[in-house]
Formats: sequence, C-alpha cells, structure tokens
Amino acid sequence: MQQHILVPTDGSEHSLKAAAYAGELARAFNARVSLLSVLDGQAVVAAVWGSVDAAEQSAQSGKSREDCEADVLSESFPETIAALGALESKPETAHAWGHPASEICDYAKDNDVDQIFMGSHGRTGIRAALLGSVSHGVVNRAHCTVTIVR
Repeated sequence: MQQHILVPTDGSEHSLKAAAYAGELARAFNARVSLLSVLDGQAVVAAVWGSVDAAEQSAQSGKSREDCEADVLSESFPETIAALGALESKPETAHAWGHPASEICDYAKDNDVDQIFMGSHGRTGIRAALLGSVSHGVVNRAHCTVTIVR
C-alpha cells in the first residue's frame, strides 16, 4: 500500500505528467505526497541566465545565488501542485542542492517514501550518455518503487 509518494519536479512537461499520474494514485490510496525540487549549479544557470556567462549576468542583474534558487523554486511548485489535482491534504514541498539523482534517492530513503513518480526527458544514445539521466540514476539507486512517466 502506498502511504507516501514523492514527485521530484523541475516544472517540465514531463514532471507535470508524472505529477498528474501520482495525484491519481494518491487519491486512490489516500497517500501523502511530497514534492522535491533539486537544484544544482547548471539548473540555476540554465533557468535564470540561459546561455549567458553566469558571472557576467550576475554582475549585470545583481541577483545572488539565493535569489536565483528562489526564482527556480517559485516556478516549479505551483504548476506541479496544480497537476496533482485535488488531494486530501496539501502536498509537502522541499528542495535540495546537489546531484539530482542522489538527492532524490536520499530524500526518499530519509522520509520513508513508498513510491517515486518522475518524468523522463527521453534522451537516448550519446545525448543521454553525455548529459546523464536522472531517471536512470534514481531507478538504479532508489530503495523503493520508481515509476517513470513520459
């Protein structure tokens, strides 16, 4: 029986699909849901500054790393909460800083998560090898069931 569901989110279309699927299961089992956003340096730079050099953009915009983290977080949770749909209780939210697959697995283990629902960007071949695959890393390391939604 699923009592605690984790939905790692980056606000992407894939993670929103995973959230919708997780919301259905949470309603069926009256399970509690946690949302996790994992930030790493690349995610913050890509989301806030695009391809512009981070040091140059930071100097121009005056944004600190904390401001950039807040920008990324504020974008991913509201959409993900909406994708979950109506639940018995409000989802818990958390964020971590580090390697996404490791942080997701650590959070799941430390918080007695029964199942992880996450999106996959569908990268294959060389692109997956060069960029890595968060979903693949979670599937290989997680202590619980992992459902990948595309």
